[in-house]
Amino acid sequence: MKFHRANWRRRVFRGEVLERTVQRVSQVRALFEPGVALAQVALRFCLSHPAVSTVIPGVRTAEQVVCNLAASEQGALLPDQLEQIGRLWRKELHQQVRTSIGEEGEG
Repeated sequence: MKFHRANWRRRVFRGEVLERTVQRVSQVRALFEPGVALAQVALRFCLSHPAVSTVIPGVRTAEQVVCNLAASEQGALLPDQLEQIGRLWRKELHQQVRTSIGEEGEG
């Protein structure tokens, strides 16, 4: 995806940061069947927490609405899927995830 030059993600997701992010996304994608939309996985992950009953995702197209509704119909992720995500988080991701973009995109 190409971001507009005024979009903060253009400053953040470039060079090595972009490469690491693509690698992390690939690692998450590998946990699911080919063709599964990661947007659905993300929504289902949120819905997997017992304290969460609703998610309010943004949409720009009718296709995104359909995708999001499908995630709602699928419900929470399976316990095994949650464990795999947790294992990946603990092993590979938790120490490298940015929690702030800061003024210049550096967190």
